Amino acid sequence: MKTIIEIEGICCKGCVKNIAQVIKTICYGARIKVCQKTNNAVINSKTEIDANKLTRAIEDEGFLIKSIVTTN
Repeated sequence: MKTIIEIEGICCKGCVKNIAQVIKTICYGARIKVCQKTNNAVINSKTEIDANKLTRAIEDEGFLIKSIVTTN
């Protein structure tokens, strides 16, 4: 499954690292790419991701989730 999260507030490499760490704690074993340039995170996972849990975790770090789209 591929999940694309549009995130507002990614302004530096530190933000990228922080978001990636948060996602890793929720999406064990997934491939994760966070991009400052496109303000998004792409998660490739073998299992379904809990979008609500992910949203809360990222927003708790001070970022705003604009959208989450998951495809098979």
